[in-house]
Amino acid sequence: MTTPIGDTGEDRDASMATAVAQVDVAVAAERAYALWVDVRNLPSFMEGIESVTLLEDGALSWVGVIDGRRTEWQAEVVEQVQNAAFEWKTTSSHAGGRVEFIELAPQRTRVSATIEWPDRQMVVDSLERFRKIAESGP
Repeated sequence: MTTPIGDTGEDRDASMATAVAQVDVAVAAERAYALWVDVRNLPSFMEGIESVTLLEDGALSWVGVIDGRRTEWQAEVVEQVQNAAFEWKTTSSHAGGRVEFIELAPQRTRVSATIEWPDRQMVVDSLERFRKIAESGP
């Protein structure tokens, strides 16, 4: 079950809020991390995201629907810790996200996400879809 932790109370722009949620996934931290950092997978579980492409310079090119409008933006990876954390921020604003992978047991990982998004429930729903995909994979 995905647990919404809450909002941090920081609105960085009028349409974005910081949503915090976590989910326990019945896979090793390595698998959960690998699934998330392969950015081609993000649209399969992140609500509102149509595509994410890794550019030659290491930037991420995102296409998604925010507040009913198709939007394109770029982000940069701020921190990447093998099997433990992945953080990004947009290059045009302070929006971004951080996902941590905490090993609870050899085949159990807590995925904790703090993401700037217009709707906290979308983050909760996205983590639940991530759990289902991670647990159903090879």
